[in-house]
Amino acid sequence: MRVAGSAREGLQILADDDIDMLVSDIAMPEMDGFAFIETARRQHARRAGGPLRAVAVTAHMGRHVRDRAIAAGFDAHAVKPLNPEDLVVLLATLRDPQRSAH
Repeated sequence: MRVAGSAREGLQILADDDIDMLVSDIAMPEMDGFAFIETARRQHARRAGGPLRAVAVTAHMGRHVRDRAIAAGFDAHAVKPLNPEDLVVLLATLRDPQRSAH
């Protein structure tokens, strides 16, 4: 697991390491989560690595925020405060969609 303190640092981690799961806040200074995921997806596609699963985390609820996050390139949207156990289940489901069928 790697932790980034900024979008710029997160993009550097994605460039340096083979990352397959990403959890990002939407509200960040310098670059919001929407711009971050769009850049991260382009960068990851150039690396031709395995799939990158991404979760947007935000304090804002509502279908419009969720829809915007998905349209920007996130696979899922979670609302703060986020229970760590719920995040683990969400990440496991993204990694293996068959888990949600069980």
